[in-house]
Amino acid sequence: MRFKIRRLTLKDLPQLLSLFNTSLEEDFEEFQPTVAKVYRRMFNKKYFVAFMKKRKNCVLGIFHKGKLVGLFMMYGHSGGVLEYIWLIVDKDFRRKGIASSLITKAEEWALRHKFHHTYLYTMNKRLVEFYKSLGFEHVGWLRNFFFGVGEHLMQKILREEPFEEIFEKYLKKK
Repeated sequence: MRFKIRRLTLKDLPQLLSLFNTSLEEDFEEFQPTVAKVYRRMFNKKYFVAFMKKRKNCVLGIFHKGKLVGLFMMYGHSGGVLEYIWLIVDKDFRRKGIASSLITKAEEWALRHKFHHTYLYTMNKRLVEFYKSLGFEHVGWLRNFFFGVGEHLMQKILREEPFEEIFEKYLKKK
């Protein structure tokens, strides 16, 4: 199968919302039904439009024959830190290297945009091992976290030293 990865734009919103909402319903049993309902309301079209307009944020999508089959959202913090917030792959396209490919592209994007540290949360113990296989470190278990759902905290250092550029904004003379 051939796949194409690119940064999503606002024209991709219908496919993004469809994949996201399907995944909320089918993949996150810990969320059902109340947290899934909250997340559908929180992560709506307005949220994604605002998210995608911020330069420090990125949503990567992976396509097969023009159909969005996976996405990876990244939220850029100050200080060279990037939070991976949603990794979703269509159930019909799992176990084909899509998640790994998205993470690899995300890391390339992160380094180009001067992020040296990434982290993410996952509820799924099986995914802890997957992330470890990609170089992430399991930091710990966050009990009773967002909306009472426990999550594993994972991190990956992409570069030991922060990029000098991340300090410039704060150290400019006024």
